[in-house]
Amino acid sequence: MNYWSHVGIPNVKRKENVFDNVCRVFELTSIELRSRKRFRKIVDGKTALCYILHRKCGLTSTEVAAFMKLNHATILHHCKKAEGLIETDKEYLSKLKQLNIIL
Repeated sequence: MNYWSHVGIPNVKRKENVFDNVCRVFELTSIELRSRKRFRKIVDGKTALCYILHRKCGLTSTEVAAFMKLNHATILHHCKKAEGLIETDKEYLSKLKQLNIIL
């Protein structure tokens, strides 16, 4: 149980909203974001999605992994990678700030 379930916002709706917003900000389709392709643009979108769902929305890595159809360790890797990109990549940081405004 997390913060959003106490407030009354179901996790499913929250995840879908975040997913749609990441697609919009990173200019990806939902198919591209769920694909196995490893283009930088797609990986950055996945990294942002995993980071927001796990660190900001309070979902467990297992819940995020089930939603993204990935391994939970991959989610943790994406979160660690996002933290590194936030410190070094200004463009990535500006996109995350856009997402925080939308969220």
